[in-house]
Amino acid sequence: MVMQACGVVVRLIGTIGLLLGRSEGGLSTESTPPPGFVVQISADTPIVGAPPQINITKLPGAGGSNNFGFLTTITNGHPHFRALPPFGGHPCGIRTKTSVTAEHAGCSIAVNGGPFNMGNGDCMGTGTACFGPCCLRLYGLSRLSAPLHIRVACRASMHPSVRARACAGLKNLYRCHGRVRMLPGVLVHGGKVLEGATAGGGTVFGKTTDGHWLLGDYNPSTSTLDVPEALSAFQWLVFNGTVTPTAGGEVAPRTAIGVDTKGRLVLLEVDGCEKCATGDQGLTLYGVAQLLLSHGVLNAINLDGGGSSSMVVNGSFINRPTCIDTWVPICERAVTTVVCV
Repeated sequence: MVMQACGVVVRLIGTIGLLLGRSEGGLSTESTPPPGFVVQISADTPIVGAPPQINITKLPGAGGSNNFGFLTTITNGHPHFRALPPFGGHPCGIRTKTSVTAEHAGCSIAVNGGPFNMGNGDCMGTGTACFGPCCLRLYGLSRLSAPLHIRVACRASMHPSVRARACAGLKNLYRCHGRVRMLPGVLVHGGKVLEGATAGGGTVFGKTTDGHWLLGDYNPSTSTLDVPEALSAFQWLVFNGTVTPTAGGEVAPRTAIGVDTKGRLVLLEVDGCEKCATGDQGLTLYGVAQLLLSHGVLNAINLDGGGSSSMVVNGSFINRPTCIDTWVPICERAVTTVVCV
């Protein structure tokens, strides 16, 4: 289905519409796209052969009285957008500072990307899957009553068909008794699927070859879209001009990515300190979403935050990163994926 929003064409594609009781390709009327939906937004008209036009706005007090925010609006960003693996790792399994990866890749501007395992550097998605008895309970079945094909599927260590609805709340998490697995993250770079080839990793941001930005539950193994660059992120912040997080929640440094009313790529980094007992600490997810919306961003997704938040211009970070979640020292955390323009 195609919508028109402030001159920007938006296509909403349902990949598991039947599971949700909607017809394939059905349009969600909810404030957040249901699991399995991918939103495509037309990018601003590319200028062939021209570099991106990057405008950085410094936002005093965005993360509290002593913390700045950095809002970057990029014209002609679509041809230059890249989802990078960490320098020295292919694709993950190693952590590298955003500035190092950005410098080696020749990025004019870069921010840290999606979630990762702090221990081994694995790229992680935000989708979850249950297995064993928990998986059966999602179907309202037991081992005795479940058909053979469901019993076989639930014995697998990963069961992607239920990931979008599995163990989403505390009640289900309790019922799973720890039998929950985060699905691998998605990383597509240079037209090659480097991570997540067999299962989607939850919410993803990327681009298509036909001039669209891609946001949503993208699964490389089932999608027919031609996506040369994409990476896993966290949850939606703004969907079709509506703030999706509820008010309240944890205050922390934040990094976000989105698309404005003109189809331009927007990157936001807000400084703060996630674990500091005193001082200004950043923004809640609700606060980030409100800030983006106030600057004309109609669709946005949350990237990794906290001590991972970093914005790099020409190889050097311009924000105040807190790699170990303390005010001192000012240091950049090693991460996995990086958003590069």
